[in-house]
Amino acid sequence: MLTRGILSQLRAETSALFLCDIQDRFRPLIYRSETIIQKSALLHSVTKLLDIPAFVTEQYPKAFGHTVPDLKVPEGHPIYEKKQFSMIVPELEQAFMATGRNQVILCGIEGHVCVLQTAMGLVSRGIEVHIVCDAVSSQRSYDRTVALHRLSAAGCQITTTESAIFQLMGGADHPHFKAISAMVKENSSLTNEFATDTVI
Repeated sequence: MLTRGILSQLRAETSALFLCDIQDRFRPLIYRSETIIQKSALLHSVTKLLDIPAFVTEQYPKAFGHTVPDLKVPEGHPIYEKKQFSMIVPELEQAFMATGRNQVILCGIEGHVCVLQTAMGLVSRGIEVHIVCDAVSSQRSYDRTVALHRLSAAGCQITTTESAIFQLMGGADHPHFKAISAMVKENSSLTNEFATDTVI
């Protein structure tokens, strides 16, 4: 069970969303990819409403294509191209550090490579990392499972899309509660492919 670490409260004013390499070419290859895309898209929509900055990367887009349109990344929004596995290229690191935020909500692929190396890099910089387990995957399910256990052991918080969203609001008195609850309800009508998995 993923129980290590100290639970902490996500806060909209201290959080950033990292969307790691959710690209066209990977869509048919990744385990439970449609759920990864649906949940990442929901988180992106919610964080835009809450004025939480989003950081998006693409792994060598000349070979692997661009970010899936489902995420609705606004035209002109920075997308950081990379060949290294970690998202923390110098331009992204500079932009993120300039926000002064110290919590990262991390989604994307692959869990055991780019997501893991990004999380480890953030933890080493003193950033609190929340891994959204139904928005992270790999080509093989066992690589994803091992990665989530490694990330938990390293001090990352393992969460779900819905849990992260309601943490960011904090209560039903939040001004965007009704709008966000409707978004969550609509997304809940879609199949969560991880719901039938016996292990995270």
